Amino acid sequence: MLPCRDAASKAARAVKGRRGIAGAGGFHCEDSSHPCPAKSIVDCGSTGQAWSTNRTIPARTMTMTLAITDIPALDDGRLRTELEALLEDAVNGGASVGYHAPLESHWKRAFWDGVAGLLSSGAHRLLIARGSEGELLGSVQLALCTKPNGSHRAEVQKLLVFTRHRRRGVARSLMAAVEETARGLGRSLLVLDTLKGDGGEPFYEATGWQRAGLIPGYTVEADGAFGDTVLFYKSL
Repeated sequence: MLPCRDAASKAARAVKGRRGIAGAGGFHCEDSSHPCPAKSIVDCGSTGQAWSTNRTIPARTMTMTLAITDIPALDDGRLRTELEALLEDAVNGGASVGYHAPLESHWKRAFWDGVAGLLSSGAHRLLIARGSEGELLGSVQLALCTKPNGSHRAEVQKLLVFTRHRRRGVARSLMAAVEETARGLGRSLLVLDTLKGDGGEPFYEATGWQRAGLIPGYTVEADGAFGDTVLFYKSL
């Protein structure tokens, strides 16, 4: 558990990213001539211009167009169903997100109930990515440190991408968006952790994150084996 995480954050455990990330792909606004609607400041294409926004970020990856939205509350039944399916897909696909496969229904509900509570606290952000036809592609979360000596930092959590949409740049787009959201909220230091030996390590290194250390035996798998977690940080 990272030092900044308070009691509220403990209710929704951090994703370790194991096989839960996508491949390469850049992030930029689809039309750099107009402000992009999103709750962050986003780099709009090759113009170098940033737009202060308040709803949805149109983005283009290497192989697809998507829209990233900052979700203020989980009061949409359809979205809740989609997010529960996303979590189930991640866990059953081997992602280390605090649960063992096969994921039971009550855990799906409890997980997103916890996230809903965190969002209502005002110290948490949930970003989702949708494809051109409105389908949910993935999500990522940002936990803002609320302690006086940590007002400059936040933790990136729960980077999830549907198995069928991986290797298409969705994860990179979500990470770019969550980093810009953090900047817009005055956060200059981000931290995260990921399971050692999985796809998260090279992914985060490739996107500019620095390795800070390793915690041995941080997770226990369904077969009783222990897994180490790697800590990363990024200065914005």
